[in-house]
Amino acid sequence: MTVQELLNKITGNKEDFGYHIRNFLDVFYGLDQRGRQDLLASTLKYDENCRKEFSFVAAALEKLCNQYGLECPQWVFDRRLYFNDPVFPGFLERTDPEKKSKLRIVLMVESPPEFKVRNIFVSRNCLTRA
Repeated sequence: MTVQELLNKITGNKEDFGYHIRNFLDVFYGLDQRGRQDLLASTLKYDENCRKEFSFVAAALEKLCNQYGLECPQWVFDRRLYFNDPVFPGFLERTDPEKKSKLRIVLMVESPPEFKVRNIFVSRNCLTRA
């Protein structure tokens, strides 16, 4: 799955975002350096309804590019993909208030810089696959 295919799948069905991003990561990690770079060729057809998902993908791509020395697609720096208010994973909404506060602090500390700059807070291993 290329980044372009990932973006198209998100636009078509953002409810399966987790599934799509995991599939992309599986493909990405299975490739060599050149294959990874080829996978990144993409353009963003911005859709406000998919802003959170697109922002996560942008942060993930920037992190992967930094980690593996790849050239990042320019659309990942689109200002619309940065948030003024903090964004946390959806599972926190289903967590009791006391645990929620503690988890938010952990995520704010752990979150990789490429996510933090967009005001998205995730675990440090959010891009890890088994």
